[in-house]
Amino acid sequence: MKKIRQDTHSLTQFRMRLKALRRMAGLTQAELAERADISLEHVSKIERGGGAPSFHTIVALARALETEPANLFLFAEMGPAGLPGNGGDAATSERDHVAPYIPHMGTWSLSLVDSSYSFSANMLAMHGYSPKEKLPTFMAFLERHIHPADLPRVHEALAMLKEGKHITRLELRFFRKDAEMRHGLIDSEVEYDRDGAPVSTFGVLMDVTELKRLRGLLQQSRMDMEDRALKRTEELEAVALELNGERRQREQLQESMAVFEKVIAQSKDYQSFVDRDYVYRAVSGTYLNYGYVDTNEVVGKTMAEVLGEDVFKDVVKAPLDECFQGKDVQYTTRMDLPGLGKRYMDVSYYPYGEHGEVLGAVVSVCDITEQYHAQERIRLSEEKYRLLADSMADVVWTLDENYV
Repeated sequence: MKKIRQDTHSLTQFRMRLKALRRMAGLTQAELAERADISLEHVSKIERGGGAPSFHTIVALARALETEPANLFLFAEMGPAGLPGNGGDAATSERDHVAPYIPHMGTWSLSLVDSSYSFSANMLAMHGYSPKEKLPTFMAFLERHIHPADLPRVHEALAMLKEGKHITRLELRFFRKDAEMRHGLIDSEVEYDRDGAPVSTFGVLMDVTELKRLRGLLQQSRMDMEDRALKRTEELEAVALELNGERRQREQLQESMAVFEKVIAQSKDYQSFVDRDYVYRAVSGTYLNYGYVDTNEVVGKTMAEVLGEDVFKDVVKAPLDECFQGKDVQYTTRMDLPGLGKRYMDVSYYPYGEHGEVLGAVVSVCDITEQYHAQERIRLSEEKYRLLADSMADVVWTLDENYV
């Protein structure tokens, strides 16, 4: 019976494909073994190339990885097996298939015994190298391409790998050949020999430069939005304080106006308060002399309605407008008032307001009609006496007891 030759090349690709899918799923060998319901030793043996899996095992592994069994056999083309660190070409190794279609992800393997290493084609391209280009030793490569500030952490990670510890999400900055700086994340797992000693490590480098830039833009956008929200909140709070202040001012004004109206209403003189629309807002009881039954008949009426349109336009409006500009105004005038006829008045306007704003005028009117008539009678009498004296032929002297 002819013996079937085992295809070691396909088995090598299968185990590397299995390892790549496991890492992409974020599983350890133990977790994959538990999901597939097979032993950890068997999973480790398959990934090391120590044996060929059965059909049942392949199906179990595919289910555990939530993929189709055929996906475990989607191999990439292999390159030469030379290791650049040992003087070979910068060529792809047997691990090239891990991320052949992901341009921002490259893989690498490193011997923890002699520091020989190999890069996938993507790994080379990410650093600006061509597949046939000669590479320096591993340590020289690190010195050339790792940011100086991150180099100590990389050396610490290498020490951990040599102790058999895996590296997860090591963030670093690296340089391409053209000196362009990029940001990357490294995950690396240790591979052991049959005695359990760490002999090599397999890692994945993901270029997260664009992701980092987008995150920075998102963070800046979020900060800008927060700043705008804070500024808008402050503006609204300021408006609220201003409105509260205005409301309090109105309340205070209303309170003071109520007291002021009471004072005016109890005055014995013709006093009133007129707003800037020429409307009486408060009047004293003396306004009943105009023929009104109650002062409420005056309050709310315009000055033109109470005094007459002609008196308002010809006598009152101009000096009252001057008062609304913040000036005290006094004058004497004759008015033809409804119900009172011709009266002579001393009129004073005093601006009234709060917080620098003139709200109206206090009107104080003194009826000097009788005084005016008395002065007029005296004037006429003096004029008559003067005319009489001028008409006399002789001079009449008026002397006191001292002949003065």
